[in-house]
Amino acid sequence: ERLTPLHEALPHWPLAWVDEEGAREVARHLTPRALELGASFCGDLCDVMLEWGLHEEASPLARFVAESQPGDLSAKFHLGVCAKLSGDFELARESFKAVARQHPKDPATLWNLGVTAVALHDWSEARSAWGGLGFGLPEGEGDYASPGELSPVRLRVPERAQAQGEAQGEAQGEAQSEQS
Repeated sequence: ERLTPLHEALPHWPLAWVDEEGAREVARHLTPRALELGASFCGDLCDVMLEWGLHEEASPLARFVAESQPGDLSAKFHLGVCAKLSGDFELARESFKAVARQHPKDPATLWNLGVTAVALHDWSEARSAWGGLGFGLPEGEGDYASPGELSPVRLRVPERAQAQGEAQGEAQGEAQSEQS
C-alpha cells in the first residue's frame, strides 16, 4: 500500500482553517518534531510550507535536509528558494548553481539563478542563466539596459542583500584595478 505524501494529503490545510499568522504558528510548532523525524519528513513538510507561502518557516527544514542529504538536489533547490526569499542571495546562488551543475537546462533553476545574479549585480551570470532559457540579452558588461532604457528586470532587495551585492561589486572592481 502506498502512503500519501504529506504535501498531497494537506496541500492547503492550514490556510483553509486559520489566518496566515495561525498557519505560521502551526508551522513553527511542527518544525521541532519534524527535525526529530528526519530528512525525508522534513523535505515533505518543507514542500508544504513553501506551497503555503511560509518560506521563513520552511527555511530551517530546507537547511536541515540540505545538510543531512548533501546530494539531494531537491533539497538544494528548496534551500535556494528559501534563501532567495529571505534575501540571502549568495546562499541562493550557491544552491541554484549546485542544481544547475546536474541539471543545466532546468528552467526553474536557470530562472532563479538569473534572479539571484541580478540581486547581486552579477550581470554576466544573469545573461548566462537567462540565455539558457532562450532570452536574447545584449552582450556586454554591466546592466543590460541601453542608455535611457529601464532594465528589463528590477528587484526590490533587502538592504542587507543590497549591501552584500555592492560590496561584491567593489571587491571585483578592486581586483580588476590591481590587475591593470
